[in-house]
Amino acid sequence: MLIRKLKAIIALACIISVVLAATARATDYNVGVTLGQWVKYGNFIGTGTAVSSLFNQSDWMKLEVTAISGKNVTLHMSGQYKNGTSAEETGSKCNIETGWMNTSTTMGTYGYGYVIAKDLQANDLLPMPTASMKVNETETRTYLGVSRTVAIVNITASVPEMMSIKYVTIYDQASGMLLELDYMMSYTMMISTSFHIGFSVTDTNIFGGTTAAGNWLQDNAMYIAVGVTVIVVVIAGAAFMMRRKKAPATQTSTKKT
Repeated sequence: MLIRKLKAIIALACIISVVLAATARATDYNVGVTLGQWVKYGNFIGTGTAVSSLFNQSDWMKLEVTAISGKNVTLHMSGQYKNGTSAEETGSKCNIETGWMNTSTTMGTYGYGYVIAKDLQANDLLPMPTASMKVNETETRTYLGVSRTVAIVNITASVPEMMSIKYVTIYDQASGMLLELDYMMSYTMMISTSFHIGFSVTDTNIFGGTTAAGNWLQDNAMYIAVGVTVIVVVIAGAAFMMRRKKAPATQTSTKKT
């Protein structure tokens, strides 16, 4: 029952988004991620009767790009609960040009996209099998101490005495990977329910994060080596000069005749 209800809710949200996407311009859809890139999520928020208890027990979730073929991107999902137990690992394949997604997650078949095309601008469509969303705006935000241009999808809609939805997803513009999600819904048709879920990036090797720091060291290894060599030479030279300056004067002995 819960799964069918969620499918109906998300499908209705997609239908509403068709109207919002009517002014979208023609767009070229190109893959921005590369093999081996990953994003780790945390800061999970989950309230409401429709939210699974497992969601609130989540500690982190990680998405890694494991294959790229044309417009198709394959992702591997792993995670861990707060008690240290590993979450069930899953995989999905999505087409960034059509929005088609083959996934084991319920929401995935309705356009719950973790990755979109790169370099999308305001009013660009985000195609899905049943409908299309659009990018509302782009702006610069700071993640993990790094300024990034992001593409924001913001759907706010309501049907009086039936339902209200606020669906916000924020994507890294250069790679197309999801950085934040915030989804609130109130549903009053036949059975009243509501929920609020959200999460955001906590680490990544696309920018910032642990791996990015390692890449910086690798990319600048020559300059670091030269700098260290200069410092060593300067210190050694200074030490030599100090030793010469402090060396005791040589004493000469004299004999009495």
